[in-house]
Amino acid sequence: MVVLGGSGKVGRRVMACWRGRDARSVITLGRSGAEVTWAPGDPVPDVRADAVVALWGVVPRPGRDLSQNAALARAAMDLGAALGADRVLHCSTGAVYAPGATGLTEDAVPDPRNPYGAAKVEMERAAAAIPAPASCCLRIGNVAGCDSLFASLERGGTVTLDRFADGRGPRRSYVAVSDLCALLDRLVACDLSELPALLNVGGAQAVGMDAIARAAGRDVAWTEAPAGAVPEVWLDTTRLEALAGTLGSSGDPAALVADWQAWRAA
Repeated sequence: MVVLGGSGKVGRRVMACWRGRDARSVITLGRSGAEVTWAPGDPVPDVRADAVVALWGVVPRPGRDLSQNAALARAAMDLGAALGADRVLHCSTGAVYAPGATGLTEDAVPDPRNPYGAAKVEMERAAAAIPAPASCCLRIGNVAGCDSLFASLERGGTVTLDRFADGRGPRRSYVAVSDLCALLDRLVACDLSELPALLNVGGAQAVGMDAIARAAGRDVAWTEAPAGAVPEVWLDTTRLEALAGTLGSSGDPAALVADWQAWRAA
């Protein structure tokens, strides 16, 4: 298996988890810090792979060109074909959906409300337009250790959260890094006929950010939620559970905190 983007925020944790479990042979490709130096446009490396896992992507930051996400998807597909892989797994996001309090299914028409979500929709379309290798776009929820809440936990002290009219704080679909690794292993190993083109990735229920903060031993301070703030984003995981079962650590605040602590040094 070849991994692209192993040096990113999510990639470092995923790679640490894989190495810690002594999993299948994993080779990282990238510009720096990878086992094989490679970038799109370079000659094809002398590597063979059954699958490519593309953890790379352009995230919203000043000066970043989000449209490059589609180009990266095409590069991952081309690389997979050149390496003999029969599948490529791409990292998409729950931001391709319009936020809503009910379960968001993969069959829903994408309706992103920000440029990042729109760029990931284009990424998904770019991957789907290439017939081979097979592609699977993972619409991933908040990764424990990699979102704004866990950044606040890293800083220490009291965590400030929005409180909505129902008296509760934000609830989100989270995924633990260890669960994500196990799912990637399943998707790499499954029969190609089982591989979905689109897959929501998260726990079986949304998790309250305040519950996560308290599980980490932090006090919570509340502020009134501003207009337009979204109380809940929950990705329906029916399709995931049929393929790989429930992601056990991803729907439990204490388990999410423990998983963050296990891989936070990566």
